[in-house]
Amino acid sequence: MFKIIIIALAVLGLLSLLKRRRRTETRRGSQPHSGHFCRRCEHPYEAPDIPSRCRRCGGSVDRR
Repeated sequence: MFKIIIIALAVLGLLSLLKRRRRTETRRGSQPHSGHFCRRCEHPYEAPDIPSRCRRCGGSVDRR
């Protein structure tokens, strides 16, 4: 019984690591955008619809 619990926890840990890695890969550069993004959550914005605050988290939008 104790072995099963340890194996289940190890599998859940590995799955969470893979999910986190996959999520950071999609944020880094797979979404093409014009260079405008939220500084906090990195949500991309396309010109001409660029707000001063992020609609998703409320952070400031970087205008590069």
